[in-house]
Amino acid sequence: MSIGSSINCLIWCRWLEAGGATVVTINHHAAAGGIYVSLEELVGLRRSGLVLRNGLAGLISGHTAGARRSRQRGQGLEFDELRPYQAGDDVRSIDWRVTARSGRTITKLFSEDREQQYLFAVDQTPSMFFGSEVRFKSVTAAHCAALLAWSALALGGRVGGVVAGQKITGVRDKNDRRAVLALLQQIVLANRQLRVTSRGEVTLNDILEQCLQRARSGSVVAVISDFSSLDDGTAALLTSLCRRATVLLVRISDPLQEQMAVKGRLGIGTGHHMTQVTVDRRTQTAYRQSVQLADQRLQALADQHAAAVLQLTGDRLLIDELQSAIGGGVVARG
Repeated sequence: MSIGSSINCLIWCRWLEAGGATVVTINHHAAAGGIYVSLEELVGLRRSGLVLRNGLAGLISGHTAGARRSRQRGQGLEFDELRPYQAGDDVRSIDWRVTARSGRTITKLFSEDREQQYLFAVDQTPSMFFGSEVRFKSVTAAHCAALLAWSALALGGRVGGVVAGQKITGVRDKNDRRAVLALLQQIVLANRQLRVTSRGEVTLNDILEQCLQRARSGSVVAVISDFSSLDDGTAALLTSLCRRATVLLVRISDPLQEQMAVKGRLGIGTGHHMTQVTVDRRTQTAYRQSVQLADQRLQALADQHAAAVLQLTGDRLLIDELQSAIGGGVVARG
């Protein structure tokens, strides 16, 4: 196993120079300590989510893809413009007063004001089951999804999404609290199934394909992941998704995985395979460069396809970090 590939590893164990090892045990039924998440804590983030709604609305409205409207003839909610009558126009749309004044048959056009669709793609695959500070990346992703989902509901949107764990589960979008609860329940189920021995079957491209199947034109899609399985096929899927929706790429990282700020002998494993490596300054430099290149690749894709990028590390209060990321406008525009 190369150092570069260890960004996806789930177990980090500091081996002591005396020949012993630091042993860490995990209670798979515990939600405390930032390892697993509970439905109660995700529901409890509702009030905090309300704080984010203005920032989220500003981020979306400032993004061109999210400003699309459905322009249709007929009865709508917002008046758009007047134009001469054309064959096939609904006679109920004729403006009779303007028609009488102008001597020509004039039709009113409306912009149909549809409820905004918000889809949240939440990564709960094995690469997310790691954490060195406040919480695991999988828990940070769950909290982030809950905060944004409650915020979207407060904006009057239709909330739905996909949750990627051992399999991908879809949640149909609706404009009510039950839709958010259904999404959060699926997140908790996928989160509680994570183990250090879990095998990663679902990829980032699988998640994007599901988003493409569910997203309607003009929707908002937030992909919350560490993007560790990003590959050459991701670009085409992201291109298609960005043509249809406003896309937010929320990258969840961990300080230890980003910097590898440790030296000595380390045990690194995936749950099924374990190896030991000696980490020195040269190894740290090579590792950090590989992480930086991966981050640059994601940013380049965002720049190319006009997606917004939010960076979260989960090493401090998440609501503050998310507010800062949204307010800071870390947005790539095409």
